[in-house]
Amino acid sequence: MHPRIAQLLIGILLLFLPVACQDNRTFNSYKHIKIGGWARNDTVMFNIPRQWEGHYSMELDVRATYKFPYRSISMIVEQQIIPANKHHIPVKSTTDTINCRIFDNNGNMLARNGIFTSENTNHLSSFHLNRGDSLRLTITHIMSRDELPGISEIGLCLSRIMR
Repeated sequence: MHPRIAQLLIGILLLFLPVACQDNRTFNSYKHIKIGGWARNDTVMFNIPRQWEGHYSMELDVRATYKFPYRSISMIVEQQIIPANKHHIPVKSTTDTINCRIFDNNGNMLARNGIFTSENTNHLSSFHLNRGDSLRLTITHIMSRDELPGISEIGLCLSRIMR
């Protein structure tokens, strides 16, 4: 290959590299659920550290196995924004009921499938944070069984929306 062509190709690659690698996630974590089942009184909690000022989007991931006995799971999600200047005292709190489909009507797992599990992503909310604000999220299931088998992990992803 001619050296000029190689230099041109490297230049083009370096030009597009920052765009291709841009990832707006500021928090991405999973909590494992007990193998025996997710008890109704077991709360999954995420403490998200301080963030930069901006607009954010939050998604909830549910990883399930074929042992899950229902088509969907209902959960209560409480989100608390903790302002930087309030010494960890939540000022804004919202509570939502989220219903995540796991199986379709034919018993097939929805979303991204692995060998034994499926990961289902659900948009939770979009909101604005001030500089230094942090978040606390708690999640509990509200299904009829006290011990809910088949949920292996609950994940949370926070992404900054670039405008």
